[in-house]
Order: sequence, then structure tokens, then C-alpha cells
Amino acid sequence: MNYKEPIAKPNEDQYGCILRNKKGTYAGFIAFRAKSIVSLSKKDQQEVVDFTLMLYEKFSKETKLKASQHLLQRVLKYASP
Repeated sequence: MNYKEPIAKPNEDQYGCILRNKKGTYAGFIAFRAKSIVSLSKKDQQEVVDFTLMLYEKFSKETKLKASQHLLQRVLKYASP
């Protein structure tokens, strides 16, 4: 599989990605980058959130892995009102 080939087609909007850092302190580590979606319509915001979960579910099913407990705790901390 060619992980260097872009997933999005030219002129498609990109809201986030999962990548392997190539330079700096975190070189070699996998990370994510995400753009703010607050300027999108509520419908589009909901679709971005829904598809983000679907991406997690796809990778989880493919690898039979679940998110690490420490990450889930961080997510719950930031998701709380």
C-alpha cells in the first residue's frame, strides 16, 4: 500500500488526517492534524463528527484493536460540558 499517495482528490476539502511525523521532536511518531470545522454548517459539522467515528470503527474492525484506555479518558475529559 502506498501511504504517500494523497487520499483526497484535487480540490476536495480536507478536515483532518492521520500522519507519521517526519521531522522534529516527534519524528517517527503517528499523530493527527485537524482543521477547525466551526465555520461549516451544522449539518456538515455533524457529518465530519460522524465520519470521524466511522474511521475509528473501520480501523478498529480491521485490526481488532480498541482505543487505549488513557486516550479514552482524555477524550471523555474534553468532551464533558
